[in-house]
Amino acid sequence: SPLGMLWENDHGLSEEGRLQAEELRVKLREAKAHGVEGIKESEEGEAAWLSKLLSPDVVYSSPFTRALQTACIALQDILPKSHLVVMR
Repeated sequence: SPLGMLWENDHGLSEEGRLQAEELRVKLREAKAHGVEGIKESEEGEAAWLSKLLSPDVVYSSPFTRALQTACIALQDILPKSHLVVMR
């Protein structure tokens, strides 16, 4: 069944995947620390996009374990510390 195939292929992150998620976390943390100050006025749309990226109201993820693990690792510094709801 398709659902059975889903669970058979649902594996956690590999070590390489975990390292990649950590690298993304560092890049997002640095971007948040620097904010939008370094973006020129001519790139106003990019500043708005970056601001929204670094303060998400909602995050959508695949239900696969590795996708959820990636989101939890990479986004942990930009996700709200309270009122976080995880729906699966």
